[in-house]
Amino acid sequence: MKYRRLRREELEELEAQFVRFLAAQSIPADDWAKIKVTDEVKANALIDQFSEMVFDDVIRRTKFAEQRTEKQLLTFRCGEEKLELRGIVIEGDTSLDFRREEPPQEMVAKLKLSNAKLKILSAERIYRPDRESEVFSLLEQQAKISQGPELFELLDSMVNNES
Repeated sequence: MKYRRLRREELEELEAQFVRFLAAQSIPADDWAKIKVTDEVKANALIDQFSEMVFDDVIRRTKFAEQRTEKQLLTFRCGEEKLELRGIVIEGDTSLDFRREEPPQEMVAKLKLSNAKLKILSAERIYRPDRESEVFSLLEQQAKISQGPELFELLDSMVNNES
């Protein structure tokens, strides 16, 4: 399997999509109920196929991701050819906690008011072995998909201002 099987909770959240997937396979609800009981191998294969389809779609659409701890904020741009990292590590005391969802501008303002030092991180590399595997691995390591490029671009501008 390319990724992993969706967990029970994930499958339950995607029930409507799974029903449509089964319908596309010409498997009505009654037949699915029978397959689950009488043909575990086929049932597992269908769940695996659906899982792969879901992950392929999520990964294909993932352009930006972020990982947060109390003192560290990492953002990623998941391009076609390379993965780029921009991040901030807080060294010292501050009331800012990156785990709280706040607009990027407010986070920067709080950092400027504190006496903590910032360490700005920047890196990029070509995907190894491929984009799908790396983005999946990033998401499995608790990175969250970002809804847009704003946070990455803000940190990117901080890196460029330091240069």
